[in-house]
Amino acid sequence: MKEFIPCECGGEVLALEYDEDDEVLYLSMISRSPHRWSWRQRFRFAWLALRGKLYLDDIVLKQEGINRMWFYLVEHTPEPKEEK
Repeated sequence: MKEFIPCECGGEVLALEYDEDDEVLYLSMISRSPHRWSWRQRFRFAWLALRGKLYLDDIVLKQEGINRMWFYLVEHTPEPKEEK
């Protein structure tokens, strides 16, 4: 089950999804931009990603969004396993 938490700026949405089979949490930032990226922008973002320096934006959450994220994490992630 995915949880969608809107950014306070109104431009992006934070998507949270826990995969129980692989035991991983996916955090995705979804842009609500109405335009398509140009080829130049796509190439630039790909180049930055290859160099490990891709930072497109920030997510700004107020207390309600923080609470929603907290409750999702508590509900969907298992307890840590004890190391032997």
